[in-house]
Amino acid sequence: LTKKMTLYSAPSKKELIGLLEKNTLTALNSKTQSDKSSDNTLLKNILDTIDEPIYIVDLMTEEIIFANKKIVDLFGSVVGKKCWKVLQKGQNKVCEFCTNKNLINEKGQPTGIRHSTYLNLMKKKWFQCCDQVMRWDDGRFVAIKTSVDVTALKNTTLSLGKLLEENKKLTQDIVIATDNERRQLSQDLHDEIGQIGTAIKLNADFLAIQENGRSASETETINDIIKLSEKFLKTIRNISIRLNP
Repeated sequence: LTKKMTLYSAPSKKELIGLLEKNTLTALNSKTQSDKSSDNTLLKNILDTIDEPIYIVDLMTEEIIFANKKIVDLFGSVVGKKCWKVLQKGQNKVCEFCTNKNLINEKGQPTGIRHSTYLNLMKKKWFQCCDQVMRWDDGRFVAIKTSVDVTALKNTTLSLGKLLEENKKLTQDIVIATDNERRQLSQDLHDEIGQIGTAIKLNADFLAIQENGRSASETETINDIIKLSEKFLKTIRNISIRLNP
């Protein structure tokens, strides 16, 4: 009899990772060595279809026990080597951004998915990493690490941050320049226009105290000049005060 083959639609990247995390590795524990080898091949084929870096590391030894094609394309042969030695540049210990220590709690239970964003110095690219612990087929704890290249997004964010800083500085410079202009205008009003107003009032006061004969209209005009000059000086002072930052 010919066994009918069931056809499935191509799963998304999220579905593939979910399949790996929730089903594939757990199922390996209950299978024979031959079945496990077959499933490992299936696992590799599945993960090789994902065009983002994915690897699995032993939590105790920090050695990589599985890497998909994207990892190999980027970093070469890394299986059997400590992740921080072959995936980063100039490291002599575990990377500071590594989430391994947070993947299992004090009771030895997985804590769920952990996220991190880091700069890979070997490739000079930014990656956003999603890590989760699980049991490998031999019972040990391993961490599956899936990464997404976010260099373009990071560069855009950094560029926007730089533009915002430049805009902030420009705004501050404009405020400082405006304050200086206001301060200078206030000083000019007080020193120059104010002196002119003061001179007008002093002359009007001098004329007012003269006893030589003058008409009533002349006296009224002089008094008006004194009042207007006083109002003028008061206005100048008020404007000068308001202009001062």
